[in-house]
Amino acid sequence: MGKKRLLIKDKIKTVKIHIVRAMVRVLYIFPIKGNRIVLFSYYGKQYSCNPKAITEYILNKYGNRYEVIWAFIDPSKFKHIVDNNVKLVKYKSLKRLYLQATAKYTISNCGAFSWMPRRKKQIHVNTWHAGGAYKRLTTGTSYNRKLTARETSHMISGCKLFTKYNIYECFDYSGIVMPIGMPRNDVFFDTNKMKEIGRKTKEKLGLKESDFMILYAPTWRYDGKIPHPDYKVLKKAVKEKYCCNPVVVGRSHSVKKEIYTDVIDATDYQDMQELLCAADMLITDYSSSIWDYSFTYRPCCLYVEDLEKYEREQGFLTDIRDWGFPLAKNNNELYEKILFFDENDYKMRMERHHKMFGSYETGKATEKFCETMFENKKRNLVK
Repeated sequence: MGKKRLLIKDKIKTVKIHIVRAMVRVLYIFPIKGNRIVLFSYYGKQYSCNPKAITEYILNKYGNRYEVIWAFIDPSKFKHIVDNNVKLVKYKSLKRLYLQATAKYTISNCGAFSWMPRRKKQIHVNTWHAGGAYKRLTTGTSYNRKLTARETSHMISGCKLFTKYNIYECFDYSGIVMPIGMPRNDVFFDTNKMKEIGRKTKEKLGLKESDFMILYAPTWRYDGKIPHPDYKVLKKAVKEKYCCNPVVVGRSHSVKKEIYTDVIDATDYQDMQELLCAADMLITDYSSSIWDYSFTYRPCCLYVEDLEKYEREQGFLTDIRDWGFPLAKNNNELYEKILFFDENDYKMRMERHHKMFGSYETGKATEKFCETMFENKKRNLVK
């Protein structure tokens, strides 16, 4: 989808937004419920990311104290989470508007608050779904961006550069920032939990625990043309380097779904963090998944065949050459980068990367978030 088509869609969306906002204001006749929490990820497509991590902590820590409601495009696909005292609602429904209009808390990983005028004493949290400060983000028209920022009360940040470039500059946000790290990344600071999730994820994918899982997860492009490495070369390099049985698992971005024919297709796998826990190596390009995966200190290489074009058309917030990840512009370079990968040097590069970006990640993000929101514990919030 080209930029012009996206702009046309944004204009149509703006009209729809104002219609919905008018409908929501009618619901103000109903009082706000102080224990009601509405959550959604990727506009109702998934049960994943930061809202999922927050939900699991709430259920474990506070039991039935809160009314936890998840909004999905198709709730029938997520009945398995109802057993955890979670209620479901259809994302595109009047009932969802009512529940959100009367909820004390709404937590999303994609913003989407321009549709919902925020009442006094309501809290709208945008956790976002990406960390670090890598590619420049596209967040729709300036008007919609400002409207969403105005209706957001809190944003979560994983590092100083994310706050600077994404929250303040890209999102045009001036509200409260929580510099606590990303809740979904807490798992990478718990080695045993990460290994157990990785084992179960491999099992779901039909892999053996001993299989060396290579996760290929590129980001999307406007033109839809995503370069792919030669998977035979990739597996050959990994097999020579690690003396293992390499298996490639592909996952395309939710914005632009691809069909993988030569690898295991995990595009429809709900939770990216589970895939990262299972991956013994990550191959990507400009995806912010590198921020999350960097805390595992497992091998990660960037396959950037279209680097010059991407840099010219999309651009970066920080120089990709300073990120510390091995870069490969073709299959021969990818083969060499893997074959001569130095784990000790790479770990030092990742530590420098975290320091350069001003990381807030400590493995305690979910705990800090919930204590701030639900227990009124004071944190060093930024406004």
